[in-house]
Amino acid sequence: MPKSRLFGRRQQSTDVNLIDASVRRSSLRRAKVAFIVAEVIGWALAAILLSGWIPVALAILAGPFLALPVAGVVFLLVWVWPVLRIIIHWFTEIGALAGILAGSTELAGVVPGQMAAVLVVGAITAVLAVPYTRALVWCVIARHRLRMSFAAFIRGNREGTLPFILHAVPTPVGERVWVWLRPGLSLGELRGREEQLAVSCWASEVSVEQASSKYAALLRFDIKRRNSFTDQPVSPLLSTVADAVGRVPSRTHQPSVAMAGGDASAVELDEVTAEAVADKVPASAEKAGKPAGQMYKPTPKPAAAPGNDAEDDGAFWA
Repeated sequence: MPKSRLFGRRQQSTDVNLIDASVRRSSLRRAKVAFIVAEVIGWALAAILLSGWIPVALAILAGPFLALPVAGVVFLLVWVWPVLRIIIHWFTEIGALAGILAGSTELAGVVPGQMAAVLVVGAITAVLAVPYTRALVWCVIARHRLRMSFAAFIRGNREGTLPFILHAVPTPVGERVWVWLRPGLSLGELRGREEQLAVSCWASEVSVEQASSKYAALLRFDIKRRNSFTDQPVSPLLSTVADAVGRVPSRTHQPSVAMAGGDASAVELDEVTAEAVADKVPASAEKAGKPAGQMYKPTPKPAAAPGNDAEDDGAFWA
């Protein structure tokens, strides 16, 4: 019976479960089912194979005993799968830690202990200083943060199984992760959780899209941590146009645009003078005797002079 404190209050348990109780019950139930299925299939296969050398009745009796070890291995694998899944999730960290410990041990046998620790820390710092290696580290972190998001506030199926996090690659703005959903989740439900996913992944924005037109369960998570368009782009169009014309425009005549802000009012243009307009007047205008810079207006057609009514009548009857 549970212990109690003063005034009848029960003592709260401080045990930390590595595997949830519902997950343990579900794994045990699946392990029993897997054991029965493996035993029946192994029994049938063993009886069929043994019937060629021994009588059929004896093969049927010996089949369950031969299939029992295989069914036991299947039962054990399915039962401990939650623990194996955690080891697989942390395989990268476990491998990196094992490599650091092995390297430190080998290095300590060559140099003093303090010097070995300094060298190991320096090597780790140098590796993390490389941008690509740092991006790979963020990919590992993104996988763990998405897994925590699924376990914390995104509901899975009734058995408590979470989506499969398949692969993660670095992008110029963050990471891209592919996820295979289990029954019980959909793309529409995850799109309503994008802000919570961004907070959980320590990112500025998270977008969820369908990664396959054939499989609705395969989704792509784009995690954005930074903006790659912070530098002002330099357009080669001005120099190309200058080379085509044959003269390089002066620095004061080049418009400067604030590309980072995208403000159209930041364009600076020089005032157009009358001399510049005169240079662009076509030759046909000069032949017509028009002054330079004068705007061309159509010549109005003269209105007909009012005539005499009598003359008009005479002309009509004539």
